[in-house]
Amino acid sequence: MGKKNQVCLTVLTIILICSTSQAVIYYDDGGTHTISTGSNEIVVLDYNTANDPGTHLELVDPGYLGNILTYNNSTALISGGNVFGTITLYDASVVTRSGGYFFGATGVADHAKIIITGGMNFGSGVTAQDFGSIDFSEGKTQFIHAYGNATITTSGGEFSTLEIYENATVNLIGDNLRVVDLNWNMTILSPGDNLSTLGTFVQEYGQQGRYEGTIVRTLQDGTVLDTAFRIYNTGEFEGTAEITVIPEPATLLLLGIGGLMLRKKRPFLALS
Repeated sequence: MGKKNQVCLTVLTIILICSTSQAVIYYDDGGTHTISTGSNEIVVLDYNTANDPGTHLELVDPGYLGNILTYNNSTALISGGNVFGTITLYDASVVTRSGGYFFGATGVADHAKIIITGGMNFGSGVTAQDFGSIDFSEGKTQFIHAYGNATITTSGGEFSTLEIYENATVNLIGDNLRVVDLNWNMTILSPGDNLSTLGTFVQEYGQQGRYEGTIVRTLQDGTVLDTAFRIYNTGEFEGTAEITVIPEPATLLLLGIGGLMLRKKRPFLALS
């Protein structure tokens, strides 16, 4: 399924470039290019060019673009502005999104990575596949989808739906998390909990079964956020997708300090 979707994503990208009336700009010189004015162009980074370090793009207020495609070792920093189309990452490219507004979907494939620390999606979301990864800590998006050995790490931010398929892994970081299944049974989450064991099993006729529920998060300011989750890891993909709770780094540090203090209090046993 992952390879099939990868091919589809590539074909759609080619169709987008070939059929659009938008101008296409290729940056493949290994330099840095800053977009700070309005432009409805498609920007393509390091297509068929493996620069090391890769070509770098920066999008800042009040700039805007139509679409962004990144390949090979290219990088992009989006701290403001608008992207009216899609953002698609391939190969080992990395995009950091700390601000801005996004009106199309974001796709992460191969071993590419997107780091989201801000910004807002309108009616769209982020999808990772085929070893792509998403690191989401702040900002807003409609959904996060993952399959085909993708990895998601989320420690914050707002998203209404988290949906994962075969071989995808989600690391859910936090200490104040709960799960409510479809029968309204609530469980306070602890590090190491797997959400497939806490969700409600659902299967429509002729469809692959899944585990569903709602992740409830309470932020430091008291805001309560609900995220619906769906885990498809049954049938031929049984046990291959999972959402696992990971403790906050500060909690890990405290546990480490506590363990060190206990070790220090143990008496030294001399060998005779």
